[in-house]
Amino acid sequence: MSYKDATYTSDHLVFKGYELKDAQGNDIQTLTPEDETIAREHGMQGYPWLYWGTHTSGTPFLQPFLQGGYMPGKSGDSIAEKLKDTSSPEAQAILGAANVTTAQICALTGDQPGDVCSAPGVVAAKAVLG
Repeated sequence: MSYKDATYTSDHLVFKGYELKDAQGNDIQTLTPEDETIAREHGMQGYPWLYWGTHTSGTPFLQPFLQGGYMPGKSGDSIAEKLKDTSSPEAQAILGAANVTTAQICALTGDQPGDVCSAPGVVAAKAVLG
């Protein structure tokens, strides 16, 4: 899976993904000058790093969801298979991270779209975020 050149636009948000280095640390993509300025102004200190339009979060925010060693070297299919068992540690971490990310997006979009932002996992994540 790669975020290189990934984009998404909806009525509620715009996503621009960058993948700056490959698994070996080689440069594969660079930020636009505008995005480089945002990263510098907000103190990007490592990867992954997220700019939410009003503030940032980086590796410390995501680290709890990336621990456990189940992601490196796994195919998308094998990870998808683990998601079928929502009680598995892999599914708990991935779904938890997705709910926290979605809750953050909902905070920025005024809880839109409502059906997504009112989902039980997202509501629980909002409570954690404060």
